[in-house]
Amino acid sequence: MITKIYTWFKGSTSVGKGKIYSIPNIRSEDSGEYTCQSWNEHGERRSTAVQINVTYPPKSVSVSISPSGEIVEGSSVTLTCSSDGNPPVKIYTWFKEGGTSPVGSVHSYSINSITADHTGLYYCEAQNEHGALNGTVMVTVKSQSLSAVWIAVGGGSIVLIIILTCICASDE
Repeated sequence: MITKIYTWFKGSTSVGKGKIYSIPNIRSEDSGEYTCQSWNEHGERRSTAVQINVTYPPKSVSVSISPSGEIVEGSSVTLTCSSDGNPPVKIYTWFKEGGTSPVGSVHSYSINSITADHTGLYYCEAQNEHGALNGTVMVTVKSQSLSAVWIAVGGGSIVLIIILTCICASDE
């Protein structure tokens, strides 16, 4: 009687024993090249490789804003969306919360000459043939008119304090 031992490999890592290797609840991490190696008292032999390609909908949607930090009226901003999916995500659609129509349909959505009306929550829908997933980013635009009022009020206060200090010093 010939005894055979079977070992399954994913790449160079042993992943199972026995004539049959089963992967219950397959995940994206299970993609790769698999081989079976058999041993008996006459020697060993490795099978030809079988490639497993697990497809899945987008996951881990990441949304970023550039430049980061304070966004001032009149400047430009770019919102970028990325996601992991197999097949790769090729359809990105941008929406502004409260709107019914898309505002953009590209990986990176740019807003030039931004105004206070652009303030709000934006979300990106990343889509492939297996599904879609959203990611969000908040855009807050600082109004230039408020900045000008703040500078004028601040400057006036400083002048007033200096005048009062000078008046008090001359009375003594």
